[in-house]
Amino acid sequence: MRKNGINRELVPILGGVCAPSGFSAGGIRCGFLQNDDSREDLALIVAEKRCSIAGLFATQKTRGAPAIVSEKRLNKGLARAIVVNSGVANLFESGTALAENVCAEVEKYAKIPKEEVLIASTGLVGKSLSLETFSRGIQSLVGKLGSKNEDSLSAARAIMTTDKSVKQLSFAFDLGGYACKIGAICKGGKNVCPNMATTLCFLTTDVNISSPVLQKALSSVARDSLNLLCADGNSSPNDTVFIMANGNAGNYRIDCEDTEYKKFVYILGEVMQRICRALALDGDEERTLWTCRVKGVRSKQTARALCKSLASAEGIKKGFSERKVDVQSVICAVHDTGEAVKMETLSVSIATEKGKLLLFEDGKLMPVSSEVENGILQAKEAELTVAFLDGNFSASAITVV
Repeated sequence: MRKNGINRELVPILGGVCAPSGFSAGGIRCGFLQNDDSREDLALIVAEKRCSIAGLFATQKTRGAPAIVSEKRLNKGLARAIVVNSGVANLFESGTALAENVCAEVEKYAKIPKEEVLIASTGLVGKSLSLETFSRGIQSLVGKLGSKNEDSLSAARAIMTTDKSVKQLSFAFDLGGYACKIGAICKGGKNVCPNMATTLCFLTTDVNISSPVLQKALSSVARDSLNLLCADGNSSPNDTVFIMANGNAGNYRIDCEDTEYKKFVYILGEVMQRICRALALDGDEERTLWTCRVKGVRSKQTARALCKSLASAEGIKKGFSERKVDVQSVICAVHDTGEAVKMETLSVSIATEKGKLLLFEDGKLMPVSSEVENGILQAKEAELTVAFLDGNFSASAITVV
C-alpha cells in the first residue's frame, strides 16, 4: 500500500542480518555459558566493506565497558564488524581493556581494523572473562562465517541469555524505486525496560545513507518504539543497539532530512515495532501483549511519558492479568507523571479483535459488566487507549502480562 509516496509494505524474507547483500555472520560455542553445553555464545557480524553506522546505549550514567569502547567507534562514523558474547557480561569500566583487546583479536583474524569493530556483551555479572577464550573463539568463528539464513540464526542464538526464543527478522522494501533489505537479530527475556533502545539489537541494511543521518533516524525511531517497551521494569547497563548500512542497494545517498529520509525513518520505525513485539512476547504463547496508547495531548514528550507510565504501572498490569482494566490505576498513572493534562477531558477505552468498550468519559465510569469486559479481553493482543481533548500528539507503549 502506498501513501504519500511511501511503500508501506514490508515483505518478510529469510536471512536475518545476512539478508542484505554484503553481510555475513555466525555464532560459535566458546564456553562462556555455564549451563548449556551446546548453544553458541559468541557472535560475529561482518560487512564486506566499511559501513555507515549508528548506535544507542543505556541513558544512565553507568555504562558497561563494551558500550564505552563502542561509543568511541561510533564517533568515527564507519565500521565493518560487530562482536558479541553472551553468558558473562563485561560490565565494569575496568573491562574496557579487555573489550579493546577483543576488538584487536577480530583485527588479527578477520583483517578488519580494530577501530572498525563494535563490541557488546551480555550475561551474568560477577564472573570473569578470558581473552584467551575470546581469541580461540574468534579464530575459529572467522572461518565459519556465512551469508545464509542459518548463519544469522547461529549469531542470534549466540546473543541469547534468558530468552525463550531466538529472535531474528528481515524484510524487503522499496525506497525511491530501489529494492532494499533490512535484517535484525535481538535478545531480551529479562531486564526489558530500555532507556535508550533495548537489551541487545543489531541491524544491517543495504540502504545508502550517511552515518550522521542514520544516527538521527535511529534516535528518532527509538524514542517511539524501543524506549517505550516495558516488559518487566528493569534495564541493563549493557543495553545496546547498532545498525550498519553498506549502501549496496544503490539508492540516492540519504545525507539530509529530505523526503527519502522520512521514508527510511518510517520503514525503520515499522521494523523496530516488530522487534518490540518479539522482545515483549519472547515466544511465549501464554503472554498477552498490551499496547498502551495516549492521544490528544500537547506534546510528543507528554504522550511518551504518559504511555510508558501506563505500561509500567503495577496496578494496571495486575488488572490486565485478571482480564480487566483498573480505571483508578489508570488515573493514578496519569497523575504520577506530573504532566499537565486536562483531566476533565479524559476518556479510557479498551479494544481487542473481540470488540471495543468505553470505560470512562466525562468524569464518570461507564456501566460495563465484568462479564462483557472479560469476554472482550479473552484475546492475545489488546489495546488500552487513554485520550484527552488537549492537543494533537500521540504515542504508544508495549507491555506484556
